[in-house]
Amino acid sequence: MRILTQFLRLYGISQIAWLSFTLPATPSPLPTPPFSSGVTPVGFSAVVEVAAEPVPTSKARSCIPESPSQFGQVLPISATATINGHIIQLEVARTFQQQGIGLMYRPCLPDNQGMLFVFQPAQPIRFWMRNVLIPLDMVFIRQGRVRAIAANVPPCKSPTCPTYGAGGSVDQVLELRGGRAAELGLRVGDYVKVSETPLLLLHPFSWGKGVGLVLKGTLL
Repeated sequence: MRILTQFLRLYGISQIAWLSFTLPATPSPLPTPPFSSGVTPVGFSAVVEVAAEPVPTSKARSCIPESPSQFGQVLPISATATINGHIIQLEVARTFQQQGIGLMYRPCLPDNQGMLFVFQPAQPIRFWMRNVLIPLDMVFIRQGRVRAIAANVPPCKSPTCPTYGAGGSVDQVLELRGGRAAELGLRVGDYVKVSETPLLLLHPFSWGKGVGLVLKGTLL
């Protein structure tokens, strides 16, 4: 140790610097997969149907949209879906970052709202529920037709979360409040009409008290 100290002094190296150089760095945590209620482009397994404890109807229907934590997002309403005569207002996640966050950290989701994930071209997609606080229905769509429904998927609090997908490539995934798809009578094979709404919208969660212009985009 004495010889080492003399060597360090000779070359002007502090013992602290030497230790920081020689000791192994603290391992970084493993990277989190890119998407929650989000996407992993891997091969599909069989269609997943998940049954969870239903959300109390009174609680779900009294949901008042709230701003999520700093890690979440609320996107502008820029499209609608027509399901058996019911109009669902949609936040549309188009970018990699928007799809990665999805509905993470949202305390509730109103009955007449959902989030639409758009993928061009169609591709195998799997979703998970890491950091999602509420049960969700995942509706997997290809060319407007429902390919599969993962119903009432529960939040995941374990280190390893299951993933959910359909039996092939899809170009849209619609997320609704858990149990809502069944309430709407939505089934595999049904047609879901998605329409864009390029309107001036007051969106307090994204722009404070300002008004923003939602530009028309391509959903199909």
